[in-house]
Amino acid sequence: MITQAATLPNRVDTIRARLAVLVDAANEEHDPASRIVLKHQMDCLRSALRLAERADGMARDIAATANKLVRTAQSQREREEALKRLDATIARELRGAGIDAQQHAER
Repeated sequence: MITQAATLPNRVDTIRARLAVLVDAANEEHDPASRIVLKHQMDCLRSALRLAERADGMARDIAATANKLVRTAQSQREREEALKRLDATIARELRGAGIDAQQHAER
């Protein structure tokens, strides 16, 4: 999925390039039947371009959300680790003061 999302901008650029070639060909074509065929091909490519651009935007949104989730998970782990260190420090300090951490927690 990530690999496919990374190739979407390339597909958008490819479709744009093909569309530009068709536009040039349609402008140079004098045969009405050929112009109709080229116009139809351009319409199809324009639709494909809109879909590819939309898919590219969605892929970027998904990647941004995934990155936020990864950062949130890392922050959550860091908070949990910090709380464990704090608990261990408090327990050491209480033991040093002659107080059992379990008894202190019960109070």
